[in-house]
Amino acid sequence: NEADRVRADLDRELAGIEQALATGDTDALQTHLNGATSAVRTPEALRCAHPVVAALLDAKAVWCTDQHIDLSISAEVPADLSTPDVELCALFANALDNAVHAASALPEGERWIRLAARPMQEYFLLEVENACAPQHPEKPAQRQRAAALGALPRHGLGLSIMREIVERHDGNLSCTRAGNTYCLSAIWKL
Repeated sequence: NEADRVRADLDRELAGIEQALATGDTDALQTHLNGATSAVRTPEALRCAHPVVAALLDAKAVWCTDQHIDLSISAEVPADLSTPDVELCALFANALDNAVHAASALPEGERWIRLAARPMQEYFLLEVENACAPQHPEKPAQRQRAAALGALPRHGLGLSIMREIVERHDGNLSCTRAGNTYCLSAIWKL
């Protein structure tokens, strides 16, 4: 999706450059040249040293901006982290996807996510806190009826994937809720 967006932005700017050259409009030419340069420019500051995690965080940040979610990231992810890239992506992506879905259900101005990630001695800690709607307890009869029908939960596969990954690395995943704040904490051995 990000590549398609960059391609569309670049195509639009190149068409503007062509039009400005045809009409001799030097101001428009400069504007479209700057736009084309900006469209293909890599971020000046990476969100962390790990290139795969940095790219994922950038993509999720764009999604948060589109959803009007205030995203705060404090990530110390070394480039040589021993956790495989595919597992890092699964952990970070699932944690952020869940947080974005929960925060998006709130009115604009109440949407926020805070991500913190860092190595701690021989472990790695990933914490994601987010705003969430008040919890409404499900009635026991509704739970029993859903279970009897074999209904699958709408969400939760990501959490089971995350739990499997951290447990494979002698770690733990916990989720807590306090009022309108949800916190996911994953820690695993490096």
